[in-house]
Amino acid sequence: YQPSAPSRFLANIPESHTDSSVRRSGHRHSTASSRQSLSNMVRFPSGAPVMAPAAPAVKYTVGQRVFHAKFGEGVISEVAERRGDQELAIAFIRHGTKRLMGSLAPLEIIE
Repeated sequence: YQPSAPSRFLANIPESHTDSSVRRSGHRHSTASSRQSLSNMVRFPSGAPVMAPAAPAVKYTVGQRVFHAKFGEGVISEVAERRGDQELAIAFIRHGTKRLMGSLAPLEIIE
């Protein structure tokens, strides 16, 4: 690992978004201290929102009738678990079969 000189664009980052106690010299440090100083070079404010993977609020099952605003009425023909979400195969009356993710699809269950 060979550290390089800090980017000239670091000067454009507002002081409120950086850790001012970090030295910004261009000379080389030992490998261990370089990693530490580089990892502390720029700090982002804490409390910034982080998006977590969305899990479907509804657990869908094969045979359920659903309504989609664009595709209309359909019946769920397949449900597959994919990374904490559900991939749905839905046979829509007017638009054929579509594959949608349960957490992203604006579906209403028809009772």
